[in-house]
Amino acid sequence: MRITAKAMLDIVLNLTRLRDRDALELGLAAGLYGLVRPQRLSGWRVVEQQGEKHLAQCLQFDEESQLHVPEIQLDMDQMQPLQHWPAAWREVCESGLPQCIGDGQDDTLLLPVCLPQPILLIQLHGVAAATQQAIPELQGLLQVYANHLRMLDYAEKDTLTGLLNRKTFETHFNKLLALESISDEKNQRFHQRKRHDGAALWLAEIDIDFFKSINDRFGHLYGDEVLLLLSGILKRQLRLQDNLYRFGGEEFVVVLSPTPDDDAQRVFERLRQAVQEHVFPQVGKVTVSIGYTRIQAGADASTVLGAADGALYYAKQHGRNQCCNYATLLQQHLTPEKHQGNDAELF
Repeated sequence: MRITAKAMLDIVLNLTRLRDRDALELGLAAGLYGLVRPQRLSGWRVVEQQGEKHLAQCLQFDEESQLHVPEIQLDMDQMQPLQHWPAAWREVCESGLPQCIGDGQDDTLLLPVCLPQPILLIQLHGVAAATQQAIPELQGLLQVYANHLRMLDYAEKDTLTGLLNRKTFETHFNKLLALESISDEKNQRFHQRKRHDGAALWLAEIDIDFFKSINDRFGHLYGDEVLLLLSGILKRQLRLQDNLYRFGGEEFVVVLSPTPDDDAQRVFERLRQAVQEHVFPQVGKVTVSIGYTRIQAGADASTVLGAADGALYYAKQHGRNQCCNYATLLQQHLTPEKHQGNDAELF
């Protein structure tokens, strides 16, 4: 199999103009599919959970359809432990090197994308034996893709904590709402998670209590350490399919994947307790206040953030170190007051 320089250059040019991770993933799959012409292309995310690697399908390309699961819609129910996969798959995920499986007639080619550990595994079904000759060129293409991902990471993440930033939240929020409204039946089966009745998306604003006092008393170096440690605490308490963002200063935002009401309350309470129980070096005890709300279909980001912010403000006004549900406050006629007076005393 001979891959021309022009064909490779066309794919590289297409990939490097993209700034959206999902579009980039689709662009890679489409480029490889058009270049190699396998019978089918599948993509598998390599996800690590509690020290164990899992595979979750995210791509499926063939002559009839092109299906894709965005990164923000990771489905834990569909993840399969890597240890249960054939030895060749485990070897590729551990070594980061491609491997061809088959009898030389109708082979399957496994191509890992590494950063530097494998994060994505491309499976090309039914490729010609001559495709093996093009593996170095295909590896070069995947390296360009990986380098571009690194640049996207830099733009999408907070420089101090490594969490996703506010700009990324805005992009993710719009995608999540769009995915919730997918109407095509085939895409629904491929995209949507298994849900419990009444499950919904949830958003919470988390704010460190008296963070200004921490900076004033111990200095910004210790304040930054609190932000770093707290980020780690929150990440460990959340599931892989949940998303955590730093909005700036001492404010964080969590978006829970579809979760029943009672479970959402327990998740946010678990976050609060985990922070309260941690002893921060030099600083000692730190607490957070949390305001959260259900994300209604068709809602816009500013409305949802406004509701969560109102619940957060109520928590700050009434003792801090607590979780408040905006809907519950409204039902109890405890509408949060407008921001007024000296907010520094609350935050």
